[in-house]
Amino acid sequence: MTRRRRQRGSAVGVVLTPTKLATDLRLDDVAPFASLLAATNLPIVTIADRCGDTSQSCFTRCFTTAHEVSPRDFRDRSQRAFVP
Repeated sequence: MTRRRRQRGSAVGVVLTPTKLATDLRLDDVAPFASLLAATNLPIVTIADRCGDTSQSCFTRCFTTAHEVSPRDFRDRSQRAFVP
């Protein structure tokens, strides 16, 4: 959920629980790291560390929620798409 969408939701009286808000913020933070998965061969644990996650499993859960595919599958699909 984007920041603007959260603002728009709160403007019309939609209440986000603290847990839902934290999850949405985490998903926003994980999304930009998809480019690192697609463009580099960095280990997923290194990307998770750069993302600020304390563990690879936490990063994997958040990434999978945001992209509906695991980081490993996302990388495999992205790299296959660029093979001539």
